[in-house]
Amino acid sequence: MSLTEDDLAYLATVTVTVAPGRSLDVVTLVRAWRSHLATFEADLFAAGGGRPVRGAHDYIAALCFRDWIAQATALLPEDLRRALDRTVAEIDRRFLAFTQPDVDNRVERAADDHDPMHDWWWHRLPRSGPVHDELMGAWPGAEGA
Repeated sequence: MSLTEDDLAYLATVTVTVAPGRSLDVVTLVRAWRSHLATFEADLFAAGGGRPVRGAHDYIAALCFRDWIAQATALLPEDLRRALDRTVAEIDRRFLAFTQPDVDNRVERAADDHDPMHDWWWHRLPRSGPVHDELMGAWPGAEGA
């Protein structure tokens, strides 16, 4: 992260509710987003067949981490928001590099959560790998639907 130790200490005190009775701090959220993406990157060229260790619902969970980061960012003072935005932008660039536009809204279909207010990351799916295969196989012929 391109944040100072003081920044990280402050971010560790800023929390977002992720489930009833459960909150996570910003540092944990960013680390989880980065970790999830590393797993999906590693799976890009994984052979199909059998249930993948990480599937579409794991991918959707990762997108929720990105949502929570966006929520937390809105709570921060402007200078810290800019610093966090730079850090998250580096991770987002990795995400963009291994994903493609989800023109058929397969991710939202898998989440059973079509929301026109979803941020851009909800409209991308991996270019290859088990998550891609699962999402593409879930709705055969969905192109243009």
